[in-house]
Amino acid sequence: MDFEECLKIFTGNAEIDFVCSQCKHPRATLTNGFITLPDVLVVAASRFVLKNWVPTKLGIPYNYKSDIDVPIVLPQNPISLDQYLVPRGLQPGEIALPDDSPPSLPPLDEAAFAQLQAMGFPANRAEKALRVTGNSDAQTAMEWLFAHLDDPDIDIPYQMQNTVTVDPESINNLAAMGFDERIVRKALQETVAPS
Repeated sequence: MDFEECLKIFTGNAEIDFVCSQCKHPRATLTNGFITLPDVLVVAASRFVLKNWVPTKLGIPYNYKSDIDVPIVLPQNPISLDQYLVPRGLQPGEIALPDDSPPSLPPLDEAAFAQLQAMGFPANRAEKALRVTGNSDAQTAMEWLFAHLDDPDIDIPYQMQNTVTVDPESINNLAAMGFDERIVRKALQETVAPS
C-alpha cells in the first residue's frame, strides 16, 4: 500500500454517530488532520486488525496465516503535507456551539414516581429520591429515602447541581492539541462529574 494513500485514508472524512445539540441531527462528519506540521514526521503503522469485531494487535513474529502482512511503499522524495492541514476556526456551513446551555433534567420515570407516591411519600421526596439514584427504579429510590429520612433537607425540592468545575490545566492541554477553547470547556463540563 502506498504511504500517501494511507495518509489520505487516515485524514479522510468519516461519518460518526453524534447528536448535535443545535440541530439534533444524529450524524456528524469527523476529519483527522494536522493543526501544525512537524519538521520531521515519525509514523508508526497500526498493527491492529478486527477479529470477530474485536481490535486485535498483530503478534511478533507475525503468523502470516492468521495476521495480515501489507507492505507500505514509502515515497522516494519528500512529500508535502500541506493538503493534510486542518483549517482552524468556524468553517463555511458550520454552526458554533452555544457558549453555555442551561442544564436540563432527564425525564422523570413517571411509573416509579407514581409508585413512590402511592406508598405515601410526598412528591418532593419521591422526585428527589429518583433523581439522586439516577432515575433507576422505585425500589432503589425507596431504599435511598429510608436511608435519608432524617436529612434536614429531605423536603426541599430537588435542584440540579451546577457546580461542574473545569480544571484550567485540562483546558490548556486540550487547547494545545488544536481544539477550540470554547468547545474544550463545553466538552469538559459535559463529561466531568459535578463536585
